[in-house]
Amino acid sequence: MKRLVLVFLILLLIFGLTSCGKDNDKNVDQDDDQIFLLTEKNEENKIFSTEEYKKKLNKKDIAKKIQKIDPHIWNYEDLEAVKVLENSEEDEKYLVYSKEFYQKPKFYKGDFPLTFKIIYASGFFSSEELGITAKPLCYIFEDFTNFFIYKHKASIKGVCAVMDDKVLAETKAIKTFNADFHPIWFEAEESHYNSDGKMIFECKSQYDYDGFKVSETGMVGEKKTEYFFIWPDIL
Repeated sequence: MKRLVLVFLILLLIFGLTSCGKDNDKNVDQDDDQIFLLTEKNEENKIFSTEEYKKKLNKKDIAKKIQKIDPHIWNYEDLEAVKVLENSEEDEKYLVYSKEFYQKPKFYKGDFPLTFKIIYASGFFSSEELGITAKPLCYIFEDFTNFFIYKHKASIKGVCAVMDDKVLAETKAIKTFNADFHPIWFEAEESHYNSDGKMIFECKSQYDYDGFKVSETGMVGEKKTEYFFIWPDIL
């Protein structure tokens, strides 16, 4: 009987060590490669969006994406990506995620599902499931990149749409609403420019609690392209 118990304990110990080894290997892979597939669901428990790790970029890679631009509403130094680069180490790493939305924003006219890339500052990634608040530096779409301006660590107050070294449009959050009494999350002032930097369109834009633009008011001029159909869900 004692021999059987001893054999059982030995097998249990071997199994435990093997399991720990597998778990440790899994954790090492995740730490090294940051391979995560993050899923957000809506109130009906349907998939709202997914976010998947793609690659890492170093400081030089990020710097190449930020040409010396000349915003109109904001200053170049206001861009969070510029601030992060100035205060980061040379070997700092930035994570690139690919995000897909399965609910189409009202003002989005492109291919569906909506897919774009996000660059996160120094190892952060977003996940409502894991309760993590991330700091996106920019959203990279096919024809332009939206760089974010922060009010403080976890609050975005504006966006600057850029292609190469040209500022295409800018927007600035100006008013938030009470969630208990209003279907609109916040309102922003929006300005668009031509290739010479002259304003060609302006309006006030209203966003819902998913960060989707749902309406525009006070339109002046002609809008050529929609740049701000989606806003990060931090304000």
